[in-house]
Amino acid sequence: MPTIFYAVPLAISISLVYCATRYELPERIFRASTTMFIKILIGMAAIYGMLTLLSF
Repeated sequence: MPTIFYAVPLAISISLVYCATRYELPERIFRASTTMFIKILIGMAAIYGMLTLLSF
């Protein structure tokens, strides 16, 4: 299994823990962590894409 698949559970755990320390309401935690999860994945995909292009 490629190492990039380890980024998904890592991003989920980072976003849930970070948002749980900032908010108290569960629906606010899940809404904010979902947004943060998507932003993290987009950022990781952009960096991975740039590194892939630079490695050629």
